[in-house]
Amino acid sequence: TVRLDLRGVSGTLEAHWFDPRLGTFQSGQLFAGGTTRDLTAPGSGDWALRVRRTGTATPPVQAVRFFTLTPCRVYDSRLAGLRQPLRDGETRRVPAAGVCGIPATARALAVNVTAISPSGALSLAIWPSTLSRAQANVLSFAPYRTRGNNTFLMFGGGELSLEAGVFGTVHVALDVNGYFQ
Repeated sequence: TVRLDLRGVSGTLEAHWFDPRLGTFQSGQLFAGGTTRDLTAPGSGDWALRVRRTGTATPPVQAVRFFTLTPCRVYDSRLAGLRQPLRDGETRRVPAAGVCGIPATARALAVNVTAISPSGALSLAIWPSTLSRAQANVLSFAPYRTRGNNTFLMFGGGELSLEAGVFGTVHVALDVNGYFQ
């Protein structure tokens, strides 16, 4: 089950679950924006969720293939540059194309996101840097507890943006284990 905070989104929305094993979408579910909403995947295993406003054009779905990678750390705020944790509202751009075997032509990444030693309650959003900020968080957690989550991330433009919504600071590690192309 995924909890979406859609309080800032108006209109009618449609959710589609994507099965990466088969490369297909399940039929959509309509609901109103402006609130939080819990959505449950239609089956066990890995699923990706796509939510869009109704009436918006959806490009035709093209077949994609999944390529595994040896698990590899793309980013770790404890080691990168200034060795600084993310602060509330701070956005960091993380180059990913060409790192850990990720090609620039990848359309999505299979990753594990880990929040390390958060000093306050936190949520973390990650999205392609070429797009506007993601409305859904990939990870939420309590203070002083390291927590990880596996997810699929859209990818394009060669880099990702990370943003923390935290009362305090948090270190972030991002590991990749595959990509869709």
